[in-house]
Amino acid sequence: MIVVADSNIILDFLDGLIDDPYAIIHPYRMIFLSPVVLHEVLRAYPEGSHSQLTKHLIHELLPPPSVGHWVESAKVLRRLYPLRKDKNVARMQNDVLIALAARDVRAPVWSRDTDFELVCDSLSVGLFNK
Repeated sequence: MIVVADSNIILDFLDGLIDDPYAIIHPYRMIFLSPVVLHEVLRAYPEGSHSQLTKHLIHELLPPPSVGHWVESAKVLRRLYPLRKDKNVARMQNDVLIALAARDVRAPVWSRDTDFELVCDSLSVGLFNK
């Protein structure tokens, strides 16, 4: 059983706020990432750490968003954006793309971002928020 982690989970792990992510996700056994999450993580850390981060995270990457994902993301974004608490188009776009990647592999999204509830509900994707 797999789970697709949001960037807030990965950033918390890298910053030492999560010691053992596998202890938290039980009964899930594998953590995968959308390339969108890799982008968000690289954006948060200095350039000097990018090659090391990429080296470690690349093995958990799902395929990149397809053209179909981008088209569906635009439709979902147009419908859900007015309902979002945090008004940030780029952030919601990334959330939708992450949820679409999770839907493709039939896995829940692991995030503590409360706005993910709206996205996951809309796309019929599970949400793991521990």
